[in-house]
Amino acid sequence: LAPMTAGQWTRFEVPLADLDIANTTIDTLAIKYYSDAAGPRFYLDDLAMTGPGTGPSDVSMSGLHVQGNKLLNGEGQTLFIHGVNRGTTGFECVQGYDATPRDQAFVDAVKSWNANAVRVPLNEQCWLGINATSANAPYMGAPYRQAIIDYVNLMTANNLAVIVDLHYAMPGTLSTIGLNFQPMPNADHSVTFWTSVANAFKTNSAVIFDLYNEPYLLNDPPAAQAWTCWRDGGSSCSVKVAEGYVETSTAYTAVGMQTLVNTVRATGAENVLMVGGLGLSGDLSHWLAYKPTDPEGNIVASWHQYNFATCTSEQCWEDEVGPVMDQVPLIVGEFGMADHFGASCDTDYLDRLWAFVESKQQGFMAWNFNTWPGTCGTSDFNIGLITDEAGTPSDYGSQYHNHLSGLTSIYPD
Repeated sequence: LAPMTAGQWTRFEVPLADLDIANTTIDTLAIKYYSDAAGPRFYLDDLAMTGPGTGPSDVSMSGLHVQGNKLLNGEGQTLFIHGVNRGTTGFECVQGYDATPRDQAFVDAVKSWNANAVRVPLNEQCWLGINATSANAPYMGAPYRQAIIDYVNLMTANNLAVIVDLHYAMPGTLSTIGLNFQPMPNADHSVTFWTSVANAFKTNSAVIFDLYNEPYLLNDPPAAQAWTCWRDGGSSCSVKVAEGYVETSTAYTAVGMQTLVNTVRATGAENVLMVGGLGLSGDLSHWLAYKPTDPEGNIVASWHQYNFATCTSEQCWEDEVGPVMDQVPLIVGEFGMADHFGASCDTDYLDRLWAFVESKQQGFMAWNFNTWPGTCGTSDFNIGLITDEAGTPSDYGSQYHNHLSGLTSIYPD
């Protein structure tokens, strides 16, 4: 085996066939460490034994559909979605450049992590080619759409599930240069956006549509009013354009989740839909009561969870999220942490989150498979999982990388 380095986790894979073990049942596994000299202690984590035919490459990611509270593939297997986000496709276009890798090397980097899904944030103005400036016009409209379509098709051809989400929306003729997250999708463009996106991918059953990244409402309306707005939009809402989560004086007409469901289904698309709750998709407290109606019955709840959220304990998860998981599939569309609390990443929080989701046989997607800062022990938003485009794990990303190494793409029946 390769030598271990102090202070770092090291992944070892030992094919049992290489140990010349007879083809029989193994009921005892002993692990011993020998050294010619006294050495430091070492720890074992995420020990797993996997058999043939259970890895991501061996489980089909096509034919995705919902049955009860499980997400199944076309072969009827219960899928365990465990993947990554690549956030750059949502903002580069409006800033006048495109540096997102969309080649086989990127796919290989993702799959080297044992991930089986990628979430692709989209910008409605880039997709529709509206409100362009002289600086970003070459990256808007048809060039953006074709680049995204080719990107998604490449990944699904390599047996990755892909989640496309409306990440950045902006009503009217306002610019997204500021890239502010708006409270709700809008009647001006969001319906047109989803009509076009659904038509582009409706024949690809490995693609999931995440209808709106992180819905929220400012000025904290009563729950019934807020969730009615979330579902129905229109006259039930009173929303204004936000700049940095600060309300401006510019009002716009919101569309609710039900309208977006209807819009996608009107194209004939049967793809699975992800629907996030309020509170930046962190609040699922009234999700079941206001769940939009889907004639296909193919709705998955989306939940975003970060360590600085208000609900980070198992008890809170059980109380607020558990009932949703009991009735519909759920994917943690984003998770991550900002390390403000000490000299190392909060491994306990992440381990608890993964254990909770896996105990419910649901899935999760890490934010963000990018070469952004990922150094533990600083005051930064340490969400960069990789240090290079080959997929080398960052300090922060190494924990998720190691966790993924022991996972399969299906849950047992």
